[in-house]
Amino acid sequence: GQQNFVLVIHGGAGTMNRDSSTPEQRAQYRTVLGLALTAGHEVLKNGGEAMDAAVAAVMVMEDCPLFNSGKGAVFNVAGKNELETSIMLSKPPASHPAIPASRRGASLTLLTCTRNPSQLARALYLAPELAPHPMLSGAAAEAIGSDLGIGTVDPSYHWTEARWREHRRGLGLRRNQSKVGTLTDQKSEKFELLDLMPTGTVGAVAL
Repeated sequence: GQQNFVLVIHGGAGTMNRDSSTPEQRAQYRTVLGLALTAGHEVLKNGGEAMDAAVAAVMVMEDCPLFNSGKGAVFNVAGKNELETSIMLSKPPASHPAIPASRRGASLTLLTCTRNPSQLARALYLAPELAPHPMLSGAAAEAIGSDLGIGTVDPSYHWTEARWREHRRGLGLRRNQSKVGTLTDQKSEKFELLDLMPTGTVGAVAL
């Protein structure tokens, strides 16, 4: 029969302005959003869980420095990337019948070494014996994720030149001063951020 499912994504809550962007810049965002939808749609089309479809879509955006998530995430006031994520379900996935019916989500904060926070949230949600609490933070969450096979990255992975310039502008600091301790041989970035000073991250909903 016909498959009935819905997948909705969003690329964050920033201050994009059509008047100050070019068609090429907007096309970059639309291309990645399309890839995210395709990734999630493939999961649903093949009978996968809504949770897995949402995570697949979000991971595409986490891997793209255009968005405020994963690589290219905004900095805190101290100039560090500390990521957070959450996953919510109306009921546990049918593919994991051992998950208690009362377990409806997982949330993580202060992540510094996780490439894909959404993937870590999924892994911890599916491991109630290791992560029984609804919220975990920092090194403790990442250590459990490591035990579950979730790979880690150096914190510098999340850093991008464009976000660093934006961060310094927000603090009223000199634009041309580079981040101390970052790689100096990075290739010049080929994009301009349109979501200047974003106030929200990415997301996905699958039904």
